[in-house]
Amino acid sequence: MNHRKPFIHFAAMITLCLILQANARSSDTLWIADLNLHAVDQGWGEPGRNQSVDGHPLTIAGRVFLRGLGTHAVSSM
Repeated sequence: MNHRKPFIHFAAMITLCLILQANARSSDTLWIADLNLHAVDQGWGEPGRNQSVDGHPLTIAGRVFLRGLGTHAVSSM
């Protein structure tokens, strides 16, 4: 099994979210956490709306994000 492929998809999703967040204006912003999360499939736990899978703040490299989707690394949407 290729373990890099899920990581690449996850990294691409995070990058896309950050780009969309940086370029969005408040009047046309659609937050990923506002979407129907029933489409998220992951190997462990439940997707976190604006929090990590285990209920902690969303953090990347020490930066805390108030909005987003917390999911297990092996996941798809």
